[in-house]
Amino acid sequence: CYSNANDYTVFQLLGDLFALYNNTSEATIAYKKSIQLNPSNYKAWEQLVINTISKETADSLVIYAERAIRLFPNQADLYYFAGLGYAFLNLHANAIRNYNRCLDLIDENKKAMLSEVNASLAESYNELKEFNKSDVHFEEALKWNDKNVNALNNYSYYLSIRKERLAYAEKLAKKAIELSPSIGSYQDTYGWIMYQLKNYAKAKQYVQKAIELNTPNADATLYDHLGDIEFQLGNIKEAEENWKIAKQKGMQSDELDNKL
Repeated sequence: CYSNANDYTVFQLLGDLFALYNNTSEATIAYKKSIQLNPSNYKAWEQLVINTISKETADSLVIYAERAIRLFPNQADLYYFAGLGYAFLNLHANAIRNYNRCLDLIDENKKAMLSEVNASLAESYNELKEFNKSDVHFEEALKWNDKNVNALNNYSYYLSIRKERLAYAEKLAKKAIELSPSIGSYQDTYGWIMYQLKNYAKAKQYVQKAIELNTPNADATLYDHLGDIEFQLGNIKEAEENWKIAKQKGMQSDELDNKL
């Protein structure tokens, strides 16, 4: 197929077909061939970049996105994709720079995209512990799309970790689980806010539901949370059992060791 095809559009379509069937490596080869035949083919560049959006391929994502930006410096999406790549690599200052450039270029009619970019900015600022800026961008994300469920959940969880504005966090988390009741991590967020509000019985209910929804792949954090809740309820044996499961699932922390 490759040896007989010279038209860049053929390789672009071939890449789309491979991508449709999650054959990432072959899709990448096809898109790169299309670009070699026609470097100004924006669609092939865009699809090549999208094809590498994952933590595992973050290096390639950044390389392809930056190359595409040099050719198409006014395409807002490319800066967003580059930002994601840098965030995957924990290079959050670079991620923030690209997200902000995306916001400079994006059409204000694209409300869903504006919400996602602001939420991504909020995540990077949170990683840098610039919490005020993080909160501002979460608020902006929800202004553009008040049903951005990931923003609702993550914002409320970060507030709960900081033990700030817990009544507001509860409101956000409740909306997240109303929108997506089958997502275990959202149930855990609501349960952890209940824990911070010292409503331990309700906290247990939601964290147990989170574990049920994620079984058999419930992560260590869920069991650590449930252990803390059981301890506050006076159920010492159950607390120890859950903390041990958290440790067995790979949680390594002095705090967990001290609790055990």
